[in-house]
Parts: sequence; structure tokens; C-alpha cells
Amino acid sequence: MRPTLPHRRPVGHCDTALVAAERRVHPALTQKNRQDNQLNERYQVEVAVTGVPGQSLSPWANTPSSAPEMLQTNNYSLVLLIQLALLTFDLFVNSFSELLRAAAVVQLVLFIIQDIGILFNVIIILLMMFNTYVFQVGLVSLLLARFRALLMLSALYLTLSICLHCWLMNLRWMASNRFVWTDGLQVLFVFQRIGAVLYYYFYKRTTEYLGDPRLYEDSPWLRDAFARARQ
Repeated sequence: MRPTLPHRRPVGHCDTALVAAERRVHPALTQKNRQDNQLNERYQVEVAVTGVPGQSLSPWANTPSSAPEMLQTNNYSLVLLIQLALLTFDLFVNSFSELLRAAAVVQLVLFIIQDIGILFNVIIILLMMFNTYVFQVGLVSLLLARFRALLMLSALYLTLSICLHCWLMNLRWMASNRFVWTDGLQVLFVFQRIGAVLYYYFYKRTTEYLGDPRLYEDSPWLRDAFARARQ
């Protein structure tokens, strides 16, 4: 009689059981493979964009301690509150300053505070732009293209406001009770008020846009913009 051979399991079944045993013995193996794949993809993107292997798109990739601080929600709420308060005061002066023309000193103080408020609002917008990840990476042209209209309009509105306030004070300082309106003053008044409306609109829109979290962190659209800027 021939000896009976022992029963053998199919090869595929043995391989599956072996893989399952390895996963049970080494639970971190799958996570390590996933991390290796992510590093591989990052390496390929860096080589494709920068042309140099190992050179990161971000200047803080190898220096975590110097990474830019993201604008926190509490900080953004406080900054937004200050900006809206300054805009509200500016709107108040533009609306009711003519009712105080009898008190020239009070009107002068309001005009000075209004001009300083416009300047502070511009400084706050610039500081928010400097705090963005886009600016710190070096894509200044992208920010200027997005906010050029607001910066130019803010400078124009500040210039018109200062000219109007100086002209009004010059005409009414010694005769505050008289109703003095020249043709040139009326034209300047109209342009200043039109500039104020445009300034309010663009400033509010820019403030909302600067609250976008994508401006304060690395993202695929920022990498695409960085790649286009290097070409």
C-alpha cells in the first residue's frame, strides 16, 4: 500500500494567513507603510516643483519652531471688532459732522480722529497681510494683485478726507456760524463721500477674505501658485 500523504493547504490560503499573522504581530506596520507613501508623494512634488530633491516648498519644513502662527479665532474676532468700530466712527463723522459746524473745536477733533482711524485701518490690513502664510512664503505679488484696489482706494480716500477737512476748517474757523460752501468745496465734498462708500465696501470685503484659514496654512492651491510663480 502507498503511504498516505498529509493534506496541504493551498498556497494562497497560507499567504493570506501569514499576512494576517504579521499584521497581528506588528500593528504599526500598516501605519508605517502609509507614512512612507506620504513621504514618497511629498518627495515627488518637491522634485517636480523645485527641481531639487529634499528642498521643501515651505521655508519652515526643517525648522518647526519658526513656523508662522496662524491667526486664531479669538484674535481675528478682536481685530475685526476694532476694524468695524473704526469704520462705524468714520461713518458717524461723515454723516453728522456738519451738525457740529457751530463748534469748530469739536469738529476739528472729530476730523483728526477720523483721519487717524483711516490710517489705523490701513495699518491693520497690512499687518494682517504680513501675518498670512502666503506673504511669509514669498508670494507678495499674489496678495498685491488681490488687495491692490483696497490699498489704492484707502490712500485716495485718506487724501480726500485730509484735503476736505483742511479746507472746511480754513473757511469756517473764524466764522463757524456762517454757511460757507464754495463750488470747489462742494466738488471735493462729493468725491470724498463717493470715495467713502467705495472704501467701506472694499474694506469690509477684504476683511472677510483675510479671515479665510487657507491663507494661514499650507494647501494644494498655494503650492500651485508657488509653482506658477517660479516658472
